[in-house]
Amino acid sequence: MNKKIKKISCIILVLILLVGCQNKESLQDTAEAFVEIKEDSANVEAVSIEKDKIKIKYPKLIGFENEKIEAKWNKIIEERILKDLELLKETDVYNLDYEVATNTKEELSLKLVGSCYYDGAAQPYHFIYTYNISLETGESIRLSDQRDITKLAEMIYNKQGFQMESDIDVDEEFMKYIYSTFENEEFLAEMLINFDYDEETQQEYGYSFFEHNQLHLCIEVPHDLGDYVILALDEEEK
Repeated sequence: MNKKIKKISCIILVLILLVGCQNKESLQDTAEAFVEIKEDSANVEAVSIEKDKIKIKYPKLIGFENEKIEAKWNKIIEERILKDLELLKETDVYNLDYEVATNTKEELSLKLVGSCYYDGAAQPYHFIYTYNISLETGESIRLSDQRDITKLAEMIYNKQGFQMESDIDVDEEFMKYIYSTFENEEFLAEMLINFDYDEETQQEYGYSFFEHNQLHLCIEVPHDLGDYVILALDEEEK
């Protein structure tokens, strides 16, 4: 019990100390919200923050043999949470949850899925972002580390090598979006090469994750298509 209290205190302290002056009051209110830490899957525990219209649950890495990797990625994940919190107003509705897509000795793949209804917006915005972590090196595993980007862009542009995971039938509209946004495969490849978290730029154009022995892509699209789509890629031919 004391251990949990210490963890909760640390999270609250971090939230308060890292807040900018402009948003200090609103984020302090969030820091004083109900915060819960509970064990999730192996080496991952859930941290929950609830305050008014804000409901957040994000992953915290625990019990890693390599403490440097654990500390590094907890900092990366928590800084993103804080950054998003700073943009919120009291009247905004914000929800965030996560899933462990892959958890092996070599790799940890995390999906963070959420929605935000900004005050005054016509409709809520749905989003997804991911972290793919090499537990051997501590580095981010990016799409370009796993696939030939030029070949992948060519396949997607020609509607080959993937299945779309969606609750609605948007296959045709998705391809129309691809053709209207990217003049050719080369332009699509420029987007794909910038997928996934990069420590230097921290400017991801999209995300990937590995789940059920299959690589998936998360591509942002217009709101009428769902804000983002997920493509399950076929196994790459050797």
